[in-house]
Order: sequence, then structure tokens, then C-alpha cells
Amino acid sequence: MRSRWHAVAPLVGALAATAMSTQSTATDLDFNFKVNQGSIGTTFATLSLDELVPGTTTFTLNTALTGGSGNPGIVEILFGCNGCGTPIIIPGLGVAIGPGGTQAGYSFDYRVSFDPKATQSNTPLTWTATTAPETFLESTMGAGPNAFAIIQLSGGAQTLAGQNVTSGFYVAAVPEPSTYALMLTGLGVVGLLVGRRNRRTRAV
Repeated sequence: MRSRWHAVAPLVGALAATAMSTQSTATDLDFNFKVNQGSIGTTFATLSLDELVPGTTTFTLNTALTGGSGNPGIVEILFGCNGCGTPIIIPGLGVAIGPGGTQAGYSFDYRVSFDPKATQSNTPLTWTATTAPETFLESTMGAGPNAFAIIQLSGGAQTLAGQNVTSGFYVAAVPEPSTYALMLTGLGVVGLLVGRRNRRTRAV
């Protein structure tokens, strides 16, 4: 039995290392619900929250917006974290940080503003907060469903996957409780694995 374990152990270790190296994205926030309208049936923007360093969140914004005449661009994202204070944010290229406020009945602590043209391309926008991802998964209530964040589009309309995406406010809605629990569990597991890997690296 012992010899079999020694034969299998390297494979188990390799699989664990692969899982740790590929499981970097903690969770994604999809924007596909227009306030005062409902689901638009397609996701035009996704915000990935990665805990690449324990206790720090790296945001990556990807959109399907392409620019051009009449096409909308993202003006700002206001984040949940309602009442939890303002995380320290390190801006990225084309990203500006400012105080929060109220939009469509939702109350937020802070916002990230963009040059709309910078969001009308296939180039992701990235910035960092010196706060763990769990901080950004606190919901707030407004004119639509409970949401983690709200995004503002301006500048016209664009057809994506047969749906008309027009200027206005869209939210990344809070999922079902079971899915929400899995998100939080995943964040904890990823943070734990990254922390262990960093400690082992320092020990070597």
C-alpha cells in the first residue's frame, strides 16, 4: 500500500499544482439586467474579481462593446460594499476612482469611472483594490434586484446576440442563495491555496 501511494503521490501533487495555477479567477460579475426594464437576455460586460495576492482584489473588465457610430460605452461602475467603508484602490490605465453615491435607488460607497472609448474595444481594463474580493460581494437594494454593482452606459445602442443594448443603468444581480454561498466558498478556498503556495515559496 505504501509503495502504491508513493507512485500516485507525484500525480496528485501535479494535479493540485495545476488546479492552483489555473484557478485564479475567484468570481465573475455579469451585467445583463437593465434597471426598470429587466433582463436583456445577453451579457455585454463581465467584471472578474481575482485574488492573485491574498487580501487584494484585481479587477478585470471585459466588454462586448465595439465602438463606432451610435454604440454605447461604459461611463462608470458603482460598487456594492454598502456601508463597509472605502477600499484603497490603485487605478489602472483609463480608470479613475471617485466617491460613491446613489444611482437608480442603489446606494454605493465608491465608483470607478472610465473613458467610454476605452471600453469600446477588446482590450480588458484592469485595476486593483487592497481589499479581499469578499468585500465586493455585499449586496445593496434599489430599483431592480439586489445587486453587487451597477454599470452606466451612454452614447447610443448596439445589437449583441440579437438583443438591443442601449444607454442606461445595468446591474450585476445577486445570484440565488446557493450560488452565492458557492461563490463565497470558492473565494475562501482560492485565498487559502494562494496563501499556502506563497508561504511554501518563501520557505524554499
